[in-house]
Amino acid sequence: MNHWAEEYIGKPWANGATGPDAYDCFGVVKAVYRDRLRETIQTVNVDALQPLAVARAMRDYDYSGWAQIPAPENEFDVVEMSLHKKPHHVGVFVDGGVLTSVEGSGVIFQTLGSLKRHGWNITNVYRKTPCKL
Repeated sequence: MNHWAEEYIGKPWANGATGPDAYDCFGVVKAVYRDRLRETIQTVNVDALQPLAVARAMRDYDYSGWAQIPAPENEFDVVEMSLHKKPHHVGVFVDGGVLTSVEGSGVIFQTLGSLKRHGWNITNVYRKTPCKL
C-alpha cells in the first residue's frame, strides 16, 4: 500500500480505544481526523461490543457539519457498513478501500471489493464539510 495508513494497520482492537496503541472502529475514524486533518470530531460513547447500542448511538449522532454522499470518493470520507450480526461498523475511505478496526483482527485495510465479498454492505457515506483535503 505504501501510504500513511500503514502506521495504523496491525494495531490491536480495543473497545473504546482511540489510539495510538489500540483502536475500535470509531476510534480509527477519530484518530485519523485528529492525526491527519487536525480536526476533533464528536466522540461516540458506546460499548462497541453491544451492536444494537452502537446502531442507536450512530443513528442519534450529530451529523451537523457532515454531508451525506452517495459513495466514497475522497480520502477521509467516512464509510458506515453493516453485516448481518453487526448492524453498524465504520471506517475511513483510503486509496480505494476502508481503514477500520475489527475485534480479533485489529486495524485492517480492505478494498471495497473485498468488503463486498465478505458480506459487508455500505449503508452511508459522509464527508466532513468543509473537507480539508
